[in-house]
Amino acid sequence: MKKALLSIALGLFGLTANAQGLQNVGANIVLMPSVKYDKEAYNAWTYVVNSGQGFGDWTQENPNYNVVCGEPPVDENGKQWYEPGYDYTSEYTIGSNDYTGEDIAWEQHTAPFSSDENYNGLPSYQWTTSSIMADIYVIRTFTTESLLPNNVFMAVPHDDAPCEYYINGVMVWSASDGWNENEVYPLTEEDKALIKKDGSENVIAFHVHQNWGGAYADCGLYTLVKGGLEMGYVTPWTGRTLFNSWGGYKGGYQSAFRNAGGNNEWEILYEAGADDVYTIEDIPEVMDSWMAQVHFKTPIDIKEGHDYVFKATLTPTSEYEAIVKLCGNDNDDNELVSISPSLLENEPYEVVEEFTGEEDNLKIVFDFSYGYEGGDVSISNMSVYDKTDGKELWVGTSFFNYVYMCKDGAQIKTPKITGRKESKSWTMPDFDDSQWDETAMPIGNQGYMLEVQTVWPGNKDNLDYTGDGGEGENTGYWIRRTWEIDKINPKLSYALNVCHDDDYETYVNGHLLQTNTGWTNGKNPVQVHIPASYLNEGINVIATEIHQNWGGRFYDCGINVEEVDYDECVAYLRAAIEEAEAFDGDLTQAMRTKYNELIEAAKVVLATEIDAAEIKNYANGEFADAIKTIQGYSPSVVAGRVMLAIAKQEKGYKGEMAQILISDEEYEACETAGAI
Repeated sequence: MKKALLSIALGLFGLTANAQGLQNVGANIVLMPSVKYDKEAYNAWTYVVNSGQGFGDWTQENPNYNVVCGEPPVDENGKQWYEPGYDYTSEYTIGSNDYTGEDIAWEQHTAPFSSDENYNGLPSYQWTTSSIMADIYVIRTFTTESLLPNNVFMAVPHDDAPCEYYINGVMVWSASDGWNENEVYPLTEEDKALIKKDGSENVIAFHVHQNWGGAYADCGLYTLVKGGLEMGYVTPWTGRTLFNSWGGYKGGYQSAFRNAGGNNEWEILYEAGADDVYTIEDIPEVMDSWMAQVHFKTPIDIKEGHDYVFKATLTPTSEYEAIVKLCGNDNDDNELVSISPSLLENEPYEVVEEFTGEEDNLKIVFDFSYGYEGGDVSISNMSVYDKTDGKELWVGTSFFNYVYMCKDGAQIKTPKITGRKESKSWTMPDFDDSQWDETAMPIGNQGYMLEVQTVWPGNKDNLDYTGDGGEGENTGYWIRRTWEIDKINPKLSYALNVCHDDDYETYVNGHLLQTNTGWTNGKNPVQVHIPASYLNEGINVIATEIHQNWGGRFYDCGINVEEVDYDECVAYLRAAIEEAEAFDGDLTQAMRTKYNELIEAAKVVLATEIDAAEIKNYANGEFADAIKTIQGYSPSVVAGRVMLAIAKQEKGYKGEMAQILISDEEYEACETAGAI
């Protein structure tokens, strides 16, 4: 995305600062890219004094150690090489190499400036070798119109020293010894004041000396736009979570979100209502207890010492020896209520049980054994009432189910349960998550990364398990992270970063943003743009449902904030439309109709007030992909027309003959477009 922060003199667009070192210091916007952190080649004026002589013994006692081989001359106006206005094209700035006697002129070269043939995947300008002493002087420029209200960082990778870095003629950082290709220097307020912010040219100049070993010289400038959220592996954060200890995955890896590999589908989060009637259908005939279980798992916080009353009405279509049990959400041994009512066919049974609380989240369990094959049970009038606080807890709470049904001694697929209402209220910023757990993030299995703040538990039979083996499979979380935006700035673009292991679905303020399967590796988040229309002034929430299938388990998220230029992005889409309109390739009538429809749709987007990043993403993505796809058919259309003409002239106009004379791909392209 283009940034208003920057119009590099080289015509480069601004980028998100994605290098880990810069993220660690909070930089998220590129003012001037470096090869080291952005893998971005750039042109610059260079002056190289290459001695052609080896350093000698690789020790600091060597008299050649840190001895500069030469410096550029001043220009005809007495300006030093690092000052704005220095005339590096003048004959006055042609120097002499004291070692070889040859002239040295300023030349334009493309970074990286390294002794290696390639650096960070890019071909290098090799200004010296690993054994030859040399010095490189570099001048480059950039412009910005940002006010730079926040921290600015200068990347100063250097190998070796002495080295000096200048902004508009003033030295801001130097090193007299050593090398560090990861060096980042935070500019002081005085340093920042040297940067022109009116769109006029800034001059960055730097010098690096080479003793022995690898040689490297580079520079970049970075800042940040506040309003984002750092990843937890940078700065830990606290979220609200609801844990699912037995989610739905069981068996081979499934690629679709919520696609079950075993007997249970991934559970959905429901919202309890006062008038809900939950009907468990087609219960198998079982002749042993706990072979037909239905669990209602909730975040309801049962407080120690409080008095409660539980109510429910059970209406069966068959006789059952039932069990009703209230216990801890993931602790069956924390038993609060356990009764064994005998249910009669089609006769409602009223459950009214009082109990005293023990600190835990509440699970309500029903078991329907010793009934007829294919019977149903309806559960209605469910209530959990806190007598101490005078508050109804069931109505309005979130819940999800775990179902365990057996037939002939083997577990079967979960039967149908009607009457539940899937809720997305948990994805909204005003959702009451006060009964969800507070969890330090990021969360993952032990050893996933050093920055893990909370260990993701194992499954229901192995809650204390911390590794990444089978005991941790088949679990999941619902996770909420809230943050505030004081004011939505039309020049800012937000992007969600997610590290995940495994599948997840994420929402921003109730809007589904992304469904993703698989996993990320380490600190390499998936990034997806957040449309400005999804955001609120005030409280916002990232709400994620994540499933752990097998192997490692992990979740972390953050927000990148970037400055964008609306006018530039509009111009970008307008140029893409004009380029599409200029295409004169041969298309079928049906193709041309579709092609024109795409162009008209793009013009509608152009006239719609959406955020700049969406316009740019549309131009690069949906519009570009569709246009290129149709344009790609043009050669086949040309070939198809020729072959069809031959078929018509020589063999008669028959579809099957045409298919013989042209390739399958060409025939399919023309047939799809209505030409055949």
